[in-house]
Amino acid sequence: MPDGVLPLVGLMLEHAQSRVTLNFAGVRRAADTHARKRQLAMAGVLAGIVLVGGGLSLAKSALGQLEDELATLQGKIDEQSKQRDKFAAEHARLSHIENWNAARVDWLAHVRRLSDEMPSPKDALLDGVSGELSVGEGGYRPKDSSIAYPNGTWEPRRLAQISLSGKTARRDVATELRGRLVSGALGAIYEVNTRGADLPDRFSLDLSTTLATPEATTAKPASTTAKSTPPTAAKPGAAPGSPAKTEGGK
Repeated sequence: MPDGVLPLVGLMLEHAQSRVTLNFAGVRRAADTHARKRQLAMAGVLAGIVLVGGGLSLAKSALGQLEDELATLQGKIDEQSKQRDKFAAEHARLSHIENWNAARVDWLAHVRRLSDEMPSPKDALLDGVSGELSVGEGGYRPKDSSIAYPNGTWEPRRLAQISLSGKTARRDVATELRGRLVSGALGAIYEVNTRGADLPDRFSLDLSTTLATPEATTAKPASTTAKSTPPTAAKPGAAPGSPAKTEGGK
């Protein structure tokens, strides 16, 4: 049968059955079998957007709270740091004053120690003793350069000067006395200098030390400490401040 006859046969059958099988005038789109899947996918995407947006909103709110707490804590840290610096400054001033006030000298102990080395009264007679204390600014020594104040020690800077003068029967007696003062244990305590010209019947010696007592023999040589800062004189056995001298027999 020719191909061109088949359409005619179809039309005849449609007329015979009184039923329209093909409606070319009102063509309808076939049912979309994937529409449900697309709807579910779109609903999932929308739900994801809602969840992500809500999570971001909550995270932003939590971040804001943390930033506020951080700012509050930073303010407290700054305030505590200021108070700590203020306390450290006050502590340093107080420690400096206490250190300066503690730079005393046991004059009696020094005199007793020196009297043990004096020659017999028949050979020499001590007729003048004077003492003067020079106190410089106290020094602070940190334990470690990486450790902040006040983890260190304050060191007093004192220079005690003792002057001895007297009469002697022979010049060699004064020479022997000076030799005893510059040698042995006393050589580690005092720095000895002769004052004035050598006289056959008199001696005048100036002794200096940084030790509060002669028993503390761990000190360094005396004269170097006080040169670092201008000293102020102090009365022996009293608070540093005003110079005083005590002459023998007065």
